[in-house]
Amino acid sequence: MSSDDSLNSKSFSNVFSIGRPLSNDDEIIADTNTIRSLSDEDKKNFPLVVDNLEKIYITDDGRKKRALYNFSLLLKNNEIFGLLG
Repeated sequence: MSSDDSLNSKSFSNVFSIGRPLSNDDEIIADTNTIRSLSDEDKKNFPLVVDNLEKIYITDDGRKKRALYNFSLLLKNNEIFGLLG
């Protein structure tokens, strides 16, 4: 798969290994759908809402390299979240 092909692929997963989804399980899909269904007013009730975050780097030779795709996260009050990597 070329880097341009990978940019056009769709995934509902927010768990990745070297740009490929590890899981597309129902819980991840349900959580993503919950985040996307929140109104702007509802989002104000959560300390952190990330929806469909994507990061693309441009390499020295001009190609696109995706580092993150379709990442969604909802942090509820009184939850502790740690991100390693």
